[in-house]
Amino acid sequence: MSNHSLTPPFGPQDVEVLERETPFQGFFRVDTLTLRHKHYNGGWGEPVRRELFVRPPAAAVLPYDPVRGEILLVEQFRVGALEWRDTPWCLELIAGIADKDGESAADLIRREAVEEAGLTLGTM
Repeated sequence: MSNHSLTPPFGPQDVEVLERETPFQGFFRVDTLTLRHKHYNGGWGEPVRRELFVRPPAAAVLPYDPVRGEILLVEQFRVGALEWRDTPWCLELIAGIADKDGESAADLIRREAVEEAGLTLGTM
């Protein structure tokens, strides 16, 4: 039996962001960070540049009908699937981005269920 802890040995204090730029702001945002981080063998690594995809929080639900024993997925167009799948229409959970101030995750999901599937959700 191992005595190793499942707690990660590093945290946010072990990363130093040296520079942050926003080369793209559209429906989503992409930031470019120059950063360095601590190494397992001690000390700090050299600075590296990495892209960070930035978006608001999101929530999702997988509706289940216990009477019929069925789940519900929705089919939606996703531009990200355009060039690597046979079709850019994807089966997925009902989901949405938290883009309305003060809206709870439950209210967000209920709104998205109506918008995406014409579905009024029961107990969540």
